[in-house]
Amino acid sequence: MGLFNRPAKLGAKLATRTTLLLRADPGDALLDAARLYDPQVRRVRDRLVFQNGVLLIGPVTVTPEIERRAGLPAGMAVAWYVGAGGLSASQRRSHEAVVDDGDHLVTGLADLLGGIVQYSSPQAKLALIASVYSERDLPVDRVARGAPAVRRSPEDRRGGR
Repeated sequence: MGLFNRPAKLGAKLATRTTLLLRADPGDALLDAARLYDPQVRRVRDRLVFQNGVLLIGPVTVTPEIERRAGLPAGMAVAWYVGAGGLSASQRRSHEAVVDDGDHLVTGLADLLGGIVQYSSPQAKLALIASVYSERDLPVDRVARGAPAVRRSPEDRRGGR
């Protein structure tokens, strides 16, 4: 394999960076979803550039060779991987902070677009808690209908609240 072997280079990038994987190219839906995260996102050549320094580079067509080299799950057609850059000296943030923001961005995009994420490092399990205030008593099911991402806790299911 030569120095400029593109599948080898792309496989290495996808294996070492947080990557958004989709079964089909979403077209403009990716940019539309990215605008929910940052309305000022710009497309520059092969990447989306966000105001906080996150770069989303792609799309990369996932070939069998790239899939094998990067250790990707079977059946993925396209990938975008996270990069960092694009901040002026006065806006400079740590590389870790930008990468963390990229991980959060890709997680949200995967949820919106029906994709999956392969992270560059193990992710901590977060205990997410939602709190809802209302002047009147509201049944849990009514609150959950208004916020589909909210899951009832085991205590709520047992207690019928």
